[in-house]
Amino acid sequence: MSLNVKNKTVIRKEIKKGEFTTVSNSILHNPNLTLKSKMLMIQVLSDSDDKFKFSRALYMKRLDITKNTLNDAINELIQQGYMKITKIGKTHYNHYTFNEFGNMKPKSNDEKNKTMSETDLKKLITYVESIKPLCNNSDVEKEITKLMLAVKDKKLTDFYDFKSQCEKSIAKMKRKIYKSIMDKMRPKLESKPKTFKKIYTDYIKSEIFDKDNLQFDYITKYHHKLSSYNIERSRHNPDPESAAADRLDGC
Repeated sequence: MSLNVKNKTVIRKEIKKGEFTTVSNSILHNPNLTLKSKMLMIQVLSDSDDKFKFSRALYMKRLDITKNTLNDAINELIQQGYMKITKIGKTHYNHYTFNEFGNMKPKSNDEKNKTMSETDLKKLITYVESIKPLCNNSDVEKEITKLMLAVKDKKLTDFYDFKSQCEKSIAKMKRKIYKSIMDKMRPKLESKPKTFKKIYTDYIKSEIFDKDNLQFDYITKYHHKLSSYNIERSRHNPDPESAAADRLDGC
């Protein structure tokens, strides 16, 4: 039989600035980190980012551990993505990066050497051909070129990742172009009837978002649509003199 009673009391200190270290529970509760690596991470987090340099000798002394134990802790933090060591220029000095998110895991050799499969490459070529008209826009062309270079450099190895990023870039560019056109045309549209504004706005949206047309003469089209709108309106709402003449003619 278990007793439903409290079996723990914690006496906490008052939180004062500069006397406490905040450590994420994701670090403390990570089963892939041993006590030595958790303690090293906590020690690093407790030090000022600006005033303290990473010193192996310092942490060996603080934690009362050997050089081998410290190296084991460092390797664990690296493998779990909490730490990264890089050379400073062409010197023999190192720069130490610590990341509380644990998202710096080193890539395996398989991941480094991975390239896009032949099937995905064929899909990629077909897809790029299909969006070629959009590349007439220089901004879209730059974004697609960047992604193609990422494939070449093995940074993008999945066709669907490539396609998804392309579609995001294209959608972003379409919104940018639409906003730019509407901002330019706003002074002309302000004095026009709501019905015409809707006709013209729907036309711009259709060209950009439905027809993928990112380069068109929207100003000339504005005048054509306005002219057509005025003609159509005059048929349904003739001026008073014409309306009176029509009534006399029995129309």
